[in-house]
Amino acid sequence: MDPILFTSTQLVSLLGVAQSLYALVYMWFRAGRLSRAGLAIVYFMVLLLGFFYDFAFPVFEKIGWSYATGFSWLIWFLLPSLSYLLILQIAHIQTTPKKQAYLVLLLPVIAFTLGHYLDEIAFIFILGMLSGGLSLLMVFLFGKRKLLQNVRSDRKSGQARYWLIICLVLVNVVFLLCTLLLVTNLMSVSDWVLSRNILGLGFVYLASTSLFRIYPQAVIIKERRSRDPKNMKNRVLVDALIILLEEDRVYQEPQYGRKDLARELDVSETVVSQLVNQQYQETVPQLLNRYRVEEAKLLLKQTNAEAQVIAQEVGFNSLTTFNRVFKELVGKTPSAYR
Repeated sequence: MDPILFTSTQLVSLLGVAQSLYALVYMWFRAGRLSRAGLAIVYFMVLLLGFFYDFAFPVFEKIGWSYATGFSWLIWFLLPSLSYLLILQIAHIQTTPKKQAYLVLLLPVIAFTLGHYLDEIAFIFILGMLSGGLSLLMVFLFGKRKLLQNVRSDRKSGQARYWLIICLVLVNVVFLLCTLLLVTNLMSVSDWVLSRNILGLGFVYLASTSLFRIYPQAVIIKERRSRDPKNMKNRVLVDALIILLEEDRVYQEPQYGRKDLARELDVSETVVSQLVNQQYQETVPQLLNRYRVEEAKLLLKQTNAEAQVIAQEVGFNSLTTFNRVFKELVGKTPSAYR
């Protein structure tokens, strides 16, 4: 019996299939509801299909399935558009991209349709490059300001999210550069297929080490808790606010206030004030100070740190302010409480 031999591309593709399956299974069990990590799951499913087609392509070619090449093209050039959506999700971790953002998925479909209409293989790849490049360009045209603000200001997972976004952009840029080399006959088709599989496998590895630290538990999806759209929106905002306070602990930043909350929640400052007042019957400064004092109480009980250190740790500008606010809320000074 002849041994089964695989090409280097098939071996890399097979590794990609296995790694993508692992990622999907992990997300399945970690998410609770699959909607909590919908974009990441879709991304890995498309990537899995890409790996599978490259692994099984010799079989498709042998049986004469003429659509295999077209499906493979569409899958791989769909990834830059999906990457744009995933970048938005990673940057604004508490909310999903707005509906109009999903229109970016039409770019590779339009490129695929036009390419086949022109019936010229070079044009198909050129249009694929243009759709992918435009998808990545949209990150900087429409998402740069908020992306940098939201990611950099998150002390809990900001660094992991920031570098994951950079890696995701770089992977797609290199993929498009390899496609350019293919179109200009500086790279063979087999080398191009191998390159895209190596890039895909590299991203799956990065996702396994970074993405899983922030997905899917940090993502909040709009749930149907009420038929009233206003109540639904308020519920989502409250959930996002709770995560900012209890998980990200944004109150630990002394200068953090209503303007910052409004930016994080992507609403106006007036809406933030109304939301906090309705939910907590407090103003935004009162809410932030209450969380600071609650954490300070724990530190006073559990550590021997000086009051000055604790005040800075929980987000107070000065020891005087800390003492005053603490006494107002607790009824005694920090030293007396300890």
